[in-house]
Amino acid sequence: MEDISKELGRRIREYRRINGLTQEQLANQLGICSRSVIALERGTGNPRLDILQKITRNLGISLDSLLMEQKPSGNSKYRQLVQELSLCTETGIELIYPVVHQLILVLGSWDPKQ
Repeated sequence: MEDISKELGRRIREYRRINGLTQEQLANQLGICSRSVIALERGTGNPRLDILQKITRNLGISLDSLLMEQKPSGNSKYRQLVQELSLCTETGIELIYPVVHQLILVLGSWDPKQ
């Protein structure tokens, strides 16, 4: 199994590229030096939780998508939706979830050819 730090670094790099950012631009957004971003992407850095939180907010992704194996999406609507959901409170998520869940169920069985 690949080292978790290297896998985390690979995901940070992949999401950074999807967002069209350079290492220096991401570093500026995070308030850290570009050498730190380089170290993170190589898997040699050890990010604090507040930096991980800033990374997810700036890249428009959830923390679980950064930490767990998932294919990043280049779809800007997907990224926008994830970003908006990441800003919701726990109560807001509880209110939104049933509606979104039903939409997914309906759209999952929806055939656009009909």
